Amino acid sequence: MSYIGGSAEDALLDVTYTDSGRLLASGITESSDFPTTAGNYQPNANGGFESIILELDLARQGPEPNVQYATYFGGSGHDSAQEIVEDGYGDIYIVGTSNSPDYPVVGSAANMPTATPGLVVTKFDAAIARVLFSTFEGNAMSFWSGESIAVSDEGDIVVTGMVDGIGFFPWHNRLLELDDPGYSSINFDFDGYLFKWLNSSTGYTQDYTTLLGGSGYAKSVDIKAPGEVIVGGYTDSNAFIDRTYWTVPDTIKGDLASGPYAMVVTNDIPQRQLPPIGGGGGNSGGSGSGG
Repeated sequence: MSYIGGSAEDALLDVTYTDSGRLLASGITESSDFPTTAGNYQPNANGGFESIILELDLARQGPEPNVQYATYFGGSGHDSAQEIVEDGYGDIYIVGTSNSPDYPVVGSAANMPTATPGLVVTKFDAAIARVLFSTFEGNAMSFWSGESIAVSDEGDIVVTGMVDGIGFFPWHNRLLELDDPGYSSINFDFDGYLFKWLNSSTGYTQDYTTLLGGSGYAKSVDIKAPGEVIVGGYTDSNAFIDRTYWTVPDTIKGDLASGPYAMVVTNDIPQRQLPPIGGGGGNSGGSGSGG
């Protein structure tokens, strides 16, 4: 056991042991002297709170921190890396929240940041030395948080979190089964959301962006099949929940029911061949200005 950090506040928000045997961590720091390693992607903090990405060396013994790799990542505002995952090729993905107007974006499907809190998703190569795809999702009329990320064998990305100002949400291939009548008017309720991108040899494209149907948030996500996503979170009034599986007493079923939920979201997409190793997601580099 050991400590790692700088002279200010530091926190690891996610630690994962990957199928390839890597121990990865992501988080947030306010320290300008966080101990990064030689040859890292971003040696210095650019702003206030900054995302941090680490890989720990499981074979290293001793009292010193077993950090094999550590880097800052972010822009001139506040950034956090809430969760980190690895795909079947060893590429690394983070999801989080940022209000940096200069958050790094890469790829033809990438959106530029708006200097308001929004969802950020970034894909690195296996060595965390190059950004393959990076995007900001949000707008000046609402607050977004990036909470969880999952990646399929094909490199498809699905992320989830919470958004207010749902009347301004940018639906794309909206999943109508999750519709809520209240979305027809401008309001500032909170709801969970899903964003999904499809990977190919030419880059990322959006499969869908959708809200989840009622007040609450989405905290976790996973992909179990090409068109099947599993979501978990908390809801105050979700009419889409299948009442067959409700376990609350009948007296409180309905719009006033609240509590944790889990659901499977499916959409039909064509079966595709696996892309080339490390494929898609902005391998050509450059910043995007539209989604």
